[in-house]
Amino acid sequence: MIDAVAGRVEGLPIQELLAIVDTLKGTVGRTGSHERGDSSTGSVAHIEEHVQELHSSQKTLLEMINGMSEDFRATIDVIRNEIVDVNARLSLTIRAMANQAPAGGAIPVSRVKIPEPKPFCGARDAKALENYIFDLEQYFRATNTVTEEAKVMLATMHLSEDAKLWWRSRFVDMQEGRCTIDTWDALKRELRSQFFPENVEI
Repeated sequence: MIDAVAGRVEGLPIQELLAIVDTLKGTVGRTGSHERGDSSTGSVAHIEEHVQELHSSQKTLLEMINGMSEDFRATIDVIRNEIVDVNARLSLTIRAMANQAPAGGAIPVSRVKIPEPKPFCGARDAKALENYIFDLEQYFRATNTVTEEAKVMLATMHLSEDAKLWWRSRFVDMQEGRCTIDTWDALKRELRSQFFPENVEI
């Protein structure tokens, strides 16, 4: 758009207009000289000739000015149309972005890297165990883990050292029907019963 406008401005016959103005000045000057000088028939003829030349130059000048006005109007129309087009594209872009944005401005979980909870090693430390349980429950919410089976699976995968040995033993007990730990609440009870210090009430 800017190049088009620049092209139109550069194309305006400014130098030609200035040349015509100079011609008009010269014609008027020559006409005045004849009026102050010889008043013979020849001088009158020269004056009439210069007057005709003056009228012709004036007509050409007016035509060129009118042409320039039309050119400016055309340039303004081009700019106006470009602005309308840009506004339309901007509106479409804003609508597209609004349609892609999640409701409430929330970022989809799939686009966020969720840190894994730290494993629980089986230390008889109430604080460490409660932090492990808290971190897992946060992880369940962040990953939209809702089934009890999935919660138990994820929680036991984050056991290590003594806690993992304990879970392997309990897993054998479940397979042989001696106990059932099939919910997250049941697993939390078992963990607290096993790893809370003796002087801490569950």
